[in-house]
Amino acid sequence: MSSQTDWHLLEVIWSLWKGLISDLHPYRGHQQFNEPFVSGHEFIGHVVGLGKSFAPEAPSNRPQLYRTLKIGDKVVAPFTVSCQECEFCAVGFSSRCTSTHLFGTSDLPGAQSQFIRVPKAGGTLIKLDDISSSSPGADNFVPNECLLLLADILPTGFHALSSALRHPNLKHWMDPTASSQTPRMLNLAIVGLGPVGLCTLISAVDFMRQAPPQLKVEISGIDPNDERRDKARRMAESCLAATPGQPNLTLEFATPEESLEISRKKGGVHTAASFPIKPFQLYSKNVAMSFGRCPARSLFDEAFGILKRNQNVLGIGTLVDTVIRISPEESLEEGDRKVKEAYRKFDEGACGKVLFDFW
Repeated sequence: MSSQTDWHLLEVIWSLWKGLISDLHPYRGHQQFNEPFVSGHEFIGHVVGLGKSFAPEAPSNRPQLYRTLKIGDKVVAPFTVSCQECEFCAVGFSSRCTSTHLFGTSDLPGAQSQFIRVPKAGGTLIKLDDISSSSPGADNFVPNECLLLLADILPTGFHALSSALRHPNLKHWMDPTASSQTPRMLNLAIVGLGPVGLCTLISAVDFMRQAPPQLKVEISGIDPNDERRDKARRMAESCLAATPGQPNLTLEFATPEESLEISRKKGGVHTAASFPIKPFQLYSKNVAMSFGRCPARSLFDEAFGILKRNQNVLGIGTLVDTVIRISPEESLEEGDRKVKEAYRKFDEGACGKVLFDFW
């Protein structure tokens, strides 16, 4: 862990709950741990304490926030620590930062709490006051519940899509020099319409609206949950195909078997799930797989652009549909009951993204 002079203390405004590694897997018993730990890796907050490295005279070769961050600033943290000083951060691969730690694990306490300590804070954090006004009527105002999505699931959804579109298997569809007289159809299927799948859907719709005229994009969303499919149709604003074709690009947020079954002979499956599939099954369809953690800090600017263009379908009432308020005046038993109920509902697919308000 980094020197504590690079840390700061953050008062958590809001924290999101995610159904993947740091939250739902330990809840289900799929991830083993020996000691209790604080979950939560998506959060925004106010700075209430700074390490000694933060000062106007901090070295100019360090990230700017070491010189400019101050008490009271509102910030968002990507879900992993990134120093912005190592070779991986320098090339846009912040998920492999040499100082990386995942918030909300036994290694680093998370944000389902009133306060959180952030290591390598000058590189990890993004100061929200610089990009979003706090005045609701301002042109650059973005609500907190939308800004929270920049911590993980919106960059992750965008990363899944952009990584797939750059894959060699799709070069014939994505070639910008291809003749406009030869129309091309990119059939994109998103399997699993939970929060990350929906962020991928919004990223795909955003891409479709900016695609060159010779590239036709068809998007389909697949999920056994009726409520999730209905939410996807509302969020995609009529951009989902009514009768989708067979995809040549599948982004999977559910089970690998479903994705492989619907892929074309020259398609591509890109997923972060385990794959109990025989190599010949992949060979016979020219399937390519991609794995890896999203470099959320490196992709922040692109994800923020998607957020700004689509914030009308992101936030409370759309992607975030459950808000759990736990007042400091409440008993531990009552707070515990609310949190357990939220975990139960999410595990059963009865709700989407859950927002925790600890104040």
